[in-house]
Amino acid sequence: MQIHHIPVLLDFIGKEILRPTDKFIVDLTLGEGGHTAFFLGAGKRVLAVDRDERILAKARERLAAHGAALSTWCGNFADAGALFERNSGEYDLVLMDLGISMYHYRESGRGFSFQAEEPLDMRLTGGDGLTASQIVNSWPEHEIADLFFRLGGEKKSRGMARRIVSERSRKPIESAKALADLLKSFAPPPRHGEKHAHGATRAFQALRIAVNGELDHIEAGIRNAAAHLKAGGRIAVITYHSLEDRLVKETFKSFTGAKVHVNRYRERPVGSGWRLLFDKPVLASPDETRANPAARSAKLRVLVKEDPPPNV
Repeated sequence: MQIHHIPVLLDFIGKEILRPTDKFIVDLTLGEGGHTAFFLGAGKRVLAVDRDERILAKARERLAAHGAALSTWCGNFADAGALFERNSGEYDLVLMDLGISMYHYRESGRGFSFQAEEPLDMRLTGGDGLTASQIVNSWPEHEIADLFFRLGGEKKSRGMARRIVSERSRKPIESAKALADLLKSFAPPPRHGEKHAHGATRAFQALRIAVNGELDHIEAGIRNAAAHLKAGGRIAVITYHSLEDRLVKETFKSFTGAKVHVNRYRERPVGSGWRLLFDKPVLASPDETRANPAARSAKLRVLVKEDPPPNV
């Protein structure tokens, strides 16, 4: 079985996040199972979640030798509240790696790759729901432009939308490669020392986020995990673009940022029962980014549920 995805920040998580005393781990974004394989190899029990049935089956096959130490659930982590309740208070670490697995780019056949002559789908789950093709071929020009700007940060969004609408008036844009070729000339000039980015990068990001409602689920996933975490447990989230990272940062802040007014000019923090393990997000090392370019944009934030004082 071919494994496409290299887990990000694995060495750091093993050394700085996972503790010898940890027994029960939740991997809310299983993918091909790289992080979970590490946890199982360290003798931990793992509950693993993924919304894609095909990649979940692939991970089960890869990890079958670990037997009962691994349990899996297919679904969106934002809907996993009842799943968490089964062992509430036992979870030592919950991991959310919000990146898209290389499996989806190279094997899923759903149009995530610029080079693929695949249907312009981009659904992580397949089945029903909005597709990227529906957005590109039916949405009004101004809505496509707003989407590319809002979810992709694309400064040339209006020109892109204009070109898409012009092209689709002649024939539908049916494949990922057709859309990527249409947008490649919008590439920004490369920054010093960096490779030339593909012109469709931000547009593809925006389409994928919109199709899968990715930003809609992050906060709910974190709150599900927090409600059932063991005292002293940790929630670790890896993000890959600023929209995700800002949302995780603000959600963590809602746990740690409790304050009371001292007077009209000053506030002081009060104990919230939560703290950040690191003041700033952790980035991949230069060695890791050289070995795994997918790690270049990764940011890791960790929220800790503090142990209550002994007399509480």
